Amino acid sequence: MRERWDQVWRGSRYLLIGLPTALAAILVVPFLAVGALSTGLGGVGLVVFPRMVAGLRLWAEWHRRRAAELLGVTITPRSATLAKGVGAQWRQLLDDRGNRRDLRWALQHIVIGLASGLGALLCVGLPVGGLIAATLWWIFPADEPMTVLLAVPVTGWGSALGLGAVQIVLGGALTAWAMPRLARWEARVSLAALEPSAEEQLAERVGELTESRAGVLDAHGAELRRIERDLHDGTQARLVAIAMRLGVARRRFLPTSRARSPDCCRRRTRGRRRP
Repeated sequence: MRERWDQVWRGSRYLLIGLPTALAAILVVPFLAVGALSTGLGGVGLVVFPRMVAGLRLWAEWHRRRAAELLGVTITPRSATLAKGVGAQWRQLLDDRGNRRDLRWALQHIVIGLASGLGALLCVGLPVGGLIAATLWWIFPADEPMTVLLAVPVTGWGSALGLGAVQIVLGGALTAWAMPRLARWEARVSLAALEPSAEEQLAERVGELTESRAGVLDAHGAELRRIERDLHDGTQARLVAIAMRLGVARRRFLPTSRARSPDCCRRRTRGRRRP
């Protein structure tokens, strides 16, 4: 039971927060259009519009995280960092398909967010209205009494408590049944609008593999060059060291052998006798 009401609370919060953001989206879309048109006004839009698109990315990512948290799924964060230089920023803006998905999501959020948020507001308003009818009916004037359910007027404590209790029960049941389902539906729709399609995911994966392969090849080539350089330099250094040692040994032992050679010859000559 506690888990059920936790789902109701999370769904209600998700939908009621989405209602003002859907109202804000009504202003965001024309604002982006003005930013795009301002590119011809002295080049102001060339600098401003990429930053507006980056702001839309941040806003869409916030909604994407909210939807993923509600559904309990894991998503890969998308970066909203702009490249350096106006030309690089516009190339990034045109090449990134996610920017078009963000714009489509903003247009979709105006319709779906408003409808879902108003539905959530109605569901929450029913039990709240029943509670108000049961306790504060006497504040309203007698000629314009408070009404509950299907415009039933509340004229006394009996009708206030009875009709208010009925409205609280019906509103609570409707909220408990509809809120989690409506919230999860809107979250799935938002994620579907912001997530790339299967073809786009495959293309992005191929691009990532191509970049990683190029990086591996570059690293492999650099490592081979380093090994060749180490082998060349190390072997050459060792050969020079061996040559130096041979030279030192030759200088040390060769004069001694030359000095001893005449004595040996003379001793051998003396030892021989002519017949």
